Amino acid sequence: MAGLNGGQPIAVAIGECHCVGTPHPDGDIVYLAPKASLRLGLAANAAIGQAKDVIQLQELLGIAFVRYGVTGWNVVDEHGKPVDVNNETVEARLTWDAGGRVVADRAADLYTDAIISPLVPPPPSSPPPGPTASSPSPIPPYSPPPPISLTPSSPGNSEPST
Repeated sequence: MAGLNGGQPIAVAIGECHCVGTPHPDGDIVYLAPKASLRLGLAANAAIGQAKDVIQLQELLGIAFVRYGVTGWNVVDEHGKPVDVNNETVEARLTWDAGGRVVADRAADLYTDAIISPLVPPPPSSPPPGPTASSPSPIPPYSPPPPISLTPSSPGNSEPST
């Protein structure tokens, strides 16, 4: 099943099956979009603007990443029918200790760079070689000082006076 974001969903194994009757002997799987969707990006940018500190930023980004990154799962209800993926079911079924931490970590790995990179200014580019308008004046080449004369400057003072 190809995702709208250009690629296959990313399968995240979240541990033992928590479905009624344990129909998944290999455990439950949550699927994440391979790239951040527009909605995820908008929610993440809103989280960045709303956060008052780093802890709150991490929480709000994590919520946005999971809420808009989860595209599916193999979770079924008591009748064996697939449980829809929506905010309420994700919140109810994907608890921290029942796969939530694993999904949040993997979502952060997938989406953080795409969300944060555009906000980081690029490193300054190095100027082209040669003087620029803001460059200081070039240092003149070294020229040795004039030679010191060892001969007296006036001929009448060459002999010591007696």
